[in-house]
Amino acid sequence: MRNKVLVSALPLLLLTLGAAQTLVCPDEHANERQAISFLKASRLDSHVPDHCVVSAIRRLEHSHSADAIHVLVEYLGWKESEPSQVTTGSSMFHPAVGTLFSIGKPALPALTEVLVDTNASKVARDNAVETIMCIFRDDSKAGVRFLLKKASEARDGGEASMLRQAASSATRWCGDDTHRSECEAVLNSE
Repeated sequence: MRNKVLVSALPLLLLTLGAAQTLVCPDEHANERQAISFLKASRLDSHVPDHCVVSAIRRLEHSHSADAIHVLVEYLGWKESEPSQVTTGSSMFHPAVGTLFSIGKPALPALTEVLVDTNASKVARDNAVETIMCIFRDDSKAGVRFLLKKASEARDGGEASMLRQAASSATRWCGDDTHRSECEAVLNSE
C-alpha cells in the first residue's frame, strides 16, 4: 500500500496502520523530535509535498542537537519539485542552508563531512560551502582559513583535495571584489 500524505493544521503525527504509514505535514506547533521524524520518513516517500519538507526543516532552526544537524545535512542536496509553489519565507537560501546557518558553528563538523563525502551530490557540496561561508559571514577570510585547516587535517590526499577545492569555491561567497581578493590571498598563501 502506498504511503499517504495529509496536510493538516495539527502537529506532526506518525501513525502506523498495519503496513501503511501516514505522514502528517508538520505545522508551527511541531516540536524538534516530530520534525526530525518527519524528515527521516519523508526521505523514503517521493509524494511528500515540498511545503511540508520546508516546514519541517524550518522547525529545526536554532536546534543544536546532533540528530537535527545530521538530518539537515542530508537535505543539502534536496531540490524542490515545484519551487514556484513553495514559500520558504524571506530567506534567499535553500531551506537546509538557512536552517544550518541559524544553528551556526555546531553544524561545521557535519558540513565538513559533506564536503569529503564522495557520494554527496555537487548541489549538496555547493550548499555545504555556502552554509560554511554564511556562518563565517562576519569574517569571510576565516571561512576560507577554516576549510584550508580542515584540508591540512584530512585523513588522506583525496579528502584534502576536496577540502582545498571547497576553499577555492568559497571565495565566491566573500562579498565584493576587495573582500574576494582578500579571500583569494588567504587561499594562495597556503
